[in-house]
Amino acid sequence: MLQEVFERYRRPLFIAETGTEDDFRPVWFNYVCTEVMAAIKAGVPIEGICLYPIVNHPGWDDDRHCYNGLWDYCNESGDREIYQPLANELQFQRQQIEPLLKLRD
Repeated sequence: MLQEVFERYRRPLFIAETGTEDDFRPVWFNYVCTEVMAAIKAGVPIEGICLYPIVNHPGWDDDRHCYNGLWDYCNESGDREIYQPLANELQFQRQQIEPLLKLRD
């Protein structure tokens, strides 16, 4: 799909709103990044991936606690707990993608 979009518009791409909820967050981000790496290797100029949302938030329709960010709600002190499995996946993917970007520059 990324190749098709690039061929149609001939402009660099930016991947936005990559999130999902609960324990699927790192798995989904891995999938997105795997597809991005394949596209970069095929010559598609992808300029970035936006991890969205970055913090958990209340549900739009029902005000439930949506666990879909890298960080949770802040506590009384203003600190936020990080969702470590997603943080680990983010670091892993940076290590995979950054060398590909250096090769194309």
